[in-house]
Amino acid sequence: MSTTQATILIVDDIAANRLVLERMVRARGHLSVSAENGRAALDLMQVQSFDMVLLDIMMPEMNGYDVLEELKEHPTLQHVPVVVVSALNDVESVARCILLGAVDYLFKPVDRTLLAARIETCLVRKRLHDREQAAYRAVHEANQAKSEFISLVSHELKNPLTAILGYADMLRHGTFGPIVDEQALYLSTISEIVGYMGTILSDLSDLSQIEVGHLRLQHTPTLLSDVATVALKSVQRTVLEKEQSVYIAIPTDLPPLWADPIRVRQILTNLLSNASKYTPMGGSITLSAHNTEANMIEIAVSDTGIGISAADQGHIFKKFFRSSDSAVRQERGTGLGLNITQLLVESHGGKIWFESVVDEGTTFYLTLPIAERKLAVSAPLSAVMV
Repeated sequence: MSTTQATILIVDDIAANRLVLERMVRARGHLSVSAENGRAALDLMQVQSFDMVLLDIMMPEMNGYDVLEELKEHPTLQHVPVVVVSALNDVESVARCILLGAVDYLFKPVDRTLLAARIETCLVRKRLHDREQAAYRAVHEANQAKSEFISLVSHELKNPLTAILGYADMLRHGTFGPIVDEQALYLSTISEIVGYMGTILSDLSDLSQIEVGHLRLQHTPTLLSDVATVALKSVQRTVLEKEQSVYIAIPTDLPPLWADPIRVRQILTNLLSNASKYTPMGGSITLSAHNTEANMIEIAVSDTGIGISAADQGHIFKKFFRSSDSAVRQERGTGLGLNITQLLVESHGGKIWFESVVDEGTTFYLTLPIAERKLAVSAPLSAVMV
């Protein structure tokens, strides 16, 4: 006899059949609930939890096939194991029930020993599934709590960091009196570190919002040339310091994207920043775009940088991944930029991939959807050198 009590739903239009099955179920130490047809069974399953169902096929109002069909499509009931108990003993009926999701099929009159074995097997399967779902929910809830905590901490730390940066800038610019060169150097270092911390907090905040589903995209027709111009300004300082050349080639007739312009700017800024960061002095970066046949725009960001090693290529989009390559380690990074970029691209319905050759450079490709209605195009960004 089973040591764990279960609740089993018995569905049969004949009262005598239900009574026989109820006695067998209770003899195993389980509870039983009865329904006289398929509709009554489904109504019960909406308001009460069952560990398994013993289901007849030939019933008025709603037969067993229809019940299996509805259970198969129901998100919360499709995992309840169903054993068909029927006088139909042809192969076609058995095959149809199995295809509709029944885990087993017993012929009437039911053998007591065989039924007991089927019940215990189904209950083991159901309990394993329930434990897996409970574990999944616990992990999901813990992950959501973690993401919400990170989002809260990131938000609360931004204000004091902004204050630190503001006071450091005022001191550096002599607002409170003259400073010596050494003090200016230290204040500049403070500003740089605070800026880097702000980047980390922004990345963590974005990641947590995406993970808990709080990131909302404001889709609107968006001209890629406009967004690219703003993104380029974000990396201009690094580009100038390393004396790099940046070429942006966007066709004049390129249709607008259907996208969130702020997030597209973030995507391009991440890719351009990485390209500049890992491209040596005097190297070049190219941003280009063209239509595809699938109503998408394909964007490419290419560089003549250090490339990505074969060992790193399979991990490049993973959270917190940082290469062991010393040349890569020299540059600051959270290991979140490309992961967030991938999530943002995919949230727009696009995809992102790359090609890379060590010591020759890397090209990141991404696709974003085209807006249905077109905007007036702005001046082209073509062969612009920075």
